[in-house]
This record gives sequence, structure tokens and C-alpha cells, in this order.
Amino acid sequence: MFDLNRDKKRAADQAQAQRIEQSNEAEKKKQKELEEVGSAFEMPLLLKAAELAGWKPSNPQDSNRKKAEAASVFLLSLSTEGRHKSTVEFITQLLAMNAMNGNAPEPEQNKRPSPFFMRRAMR
Repeated sequence: MFDLNRDKKRAADQAQAQRIEQSNEAEKKKQKELEEVGSAFEMPLLLKAAELAGWKPSNPQDSNRKKAEAASVFLLSLSTEGRHKSTVEFITQLLAMNAMNGNAPEPEQNKRPSPFFMRRAMR
């Protein structure tokens, strides 16, 4: 009976240690991804991507670095909820969508014809 209790306690301790280890690994992975995001994007781009995703700074008087950290945490949480492969991919997608939406097509009368569709005059 005493052996059984000791074995149960040992198994519970091992399970707890394993959960702590997994939690630490997840935290390290999250921190690494945050560092990748910070190094891959300039702060203004990071802030713009977060604003596009719906983030608003809680305190406008905060420094840009503090805002960028909050924005990166926000984007990281969104990308982990979604089906994105990485936070960097998610931010890139947000910025690309914004660039595409902000690009107004040139009016037809101002366009030059494509050289590929022009017939060359035969000599």
C-alpha cells in the first residue's frame, strides 16, 4: 500500500514536471516568434499591421517600442487563433491587403497600351 502511494506520487510529480517543461517550451517558442517579428519588421510597419487588424493602443502616450511590443503580442495572439503558418506571414498578408486596397487603378484614358499587344508596322 505504501509503495502504491509512493508510485502514484512519483507519477504525479513526473506529470507535473512534464507539464511545466511543455509550458516553458511553449513560452520560449512564443518569445522566439516575437523576436522574429520584431527583427523582421520595423516598428511603424508592425504598428500599422496591428491597427489594420483592429488593435488600438491603450495609452497613446506610450513610447513606440512599448506600443510595438503590445502590437506584436496582439498580432501573435491573432495569428495563433487563425490558420496562419506564422505571425510574420500574417503581418505580411495584412500589409499586402492594405497596399492592394489603397492602390487606386489608373484611369483608362491615362493608360498606355501594352507593348505586347501593339502591332509593329511592317517595313
